[in-house]
Amino acid sequence: MATFTIDPIAANMSLNIKGLPLKPIQPYLAERMKAILASGSLNVKWQGQREESQGRELKTAFKGKLWVNKFALLDTTNAEELIKWDTLYMGEMDVLYAPLFVHISEISLRNPTRE
Repeated sequence: MATFTIDPIAANMSLNIKGLPLKPIQPYLAERMKAILASGSLNVKWQGQREESQGRELKTAFKGKLWVNKFALLDTTNAEELIKWDTLYMGEMDVLYAPLFVHISEISLRNPTRE
């Protein structure tokens, strides 16, 4: 669900993503780090707002939750596991841009391993 206005610029949006695979971003990561993203998926539940302030600056705010599931990162040299977990959860997040502000009320990591 979303609402938009042109003058002044404003938008309110909801985003609900379940099971978005992370492996397709591996080519991007390969250019920036010496690790292989072997697996992982993303769940996101966000409410977002974007509006123009009196000074004509766009302000953006998000509230929501994020899950990174079945994540595994491997070493590029010999494909050994660097880190792996079942679920990384960040809940009750408030993120503002202009000015930048991040508040995360809850973080949990289930079944982390490193071999």
